Amino acid sequence: MCGNKNRPVRDDWDLVKDEIMTLVIRTKIEQHKAVRDILLSTGNCTLIKHASNDPYWADNGNDSGKNMLGTILMKVRNSLPDYTGTFYLPQWLAYPDVHPYDIFWRMGTGEDYIMKYGKWFYSISEDAQREYKRYFKPSKDWEDTDDEEDEG
Repeated sequence: MCGNKNRPVRDDWDLVKDEIMTLVIRTKIEQHKAVRDILLSTGNCTLIKHASNDPYWADNGNDSGKNMLGTILMKVRNSLPDYTGTFYLPQWLAYPDVHPYDIFWRMGTGEDYIMKYGKWFYSISEDAQREYKRYFKPSKDWEDTDDEEDEG
């Protein structure tokens, strides 16, 4: 049973809740460009609502939940006309075993990756960039290199 305990849940709630949540998400992204931009910036990533007390809308904290909120967010995101499916992890996660000053990284794979990542990163909105940086904090080795890229 969900909702306020003094207010009954509609009889057909289990039949309509996914449709209503989809409508709510679509309405939210139509009214808030920043939310839409952040959702689009997730590319082809799997979105998971992580909460230990919600087996339907979330993953139930242990991956046993249905994660319907994440599923609906991905469905709405993938249906948007300017959805590209492009997403890049920051370099410290994409290449966790490479030191940022490794010459082979800087002159090879790293240079290629940074060029693609940078083009993608600066193509997403400033709101999406801020959210990305809030979510993906650089490891200690990469902290200074991330600032260099921001200036460039």
